Amino acid sequence: MDPLRLSRWGEIVKLSNNNDVSSQDLATPINGAEGLEIPTGDPTTGILLEIRDTVAKAQRDARKIKNGTSSDQLLDADACIPADLRKLHTRFKGLVHRRTSQTVKVVDSLKWAFYKRDHLDRFIADISSLTDNLESLLPESDRQKLWELSSDECKGFNKPNLEELKDIAQNCDPIIENATGEALRNARGGANHVTQTYNTGNVLAVNNGSFNVSGTHH
Repeated sequence: MDPLRLSRWGEIVKLSNNNDVSSQDLATPINGAEGLEIPTGDPTTGILLEIRDTVAKAQRDARKIKNGTSSDQLLDADACIPADLRKLHTRFKGLVHRRTSQTVKVVDSLKWAFYKRDHLDRFIADISSLTDNLESLLPESDRQKLWELSSDECKGFNKPNLEELKDIAQNCDPIIENATGEALRNARGGANHVTQTYNTGNVLAVNNGSFNVSGTHH
């Protein structure tokens, strides 16, 4: 979910056009070094540089333990996706690709092989926390746009997919977690219970549309 959150943020601020730090500078630490001095008065760029350095460190940690890890220990997220969730995965990958083609390329470096579960969990927690900080710097009007983008991301999914997405987003993408909750509430609210009484008893149904006087369902 972290690349999706960053791409959503980048879609709003259009960082590649509005910031003095280039995409290349953010994507790759200069000379492999971390901890560049945070620009004075520019907390947004400072957070992005910290995200970049967090990615670089996690990549180096993964390389250090790669030689002592067998292929069956590789944590390949794509290979672990259940068939019924691949629609979610494919759609969000497409969104990230489209958005990052127009925004900062730091998002592109967020996918590689992890070899230990605790490294993966720690990395997700670190990036999620930094993305929280990025989003908190946005003005109120732009935070509303984050919600609108997340609502659009939820469109077209059925109830089971929305429930899965809500669970996946918990603790790592609060905006889409809330958006899926709203989509689920709207889906439930669209169903009206109808009871028809006849001489032979009652008929209970769920109406997702309307009935005209001839009894045809729309």
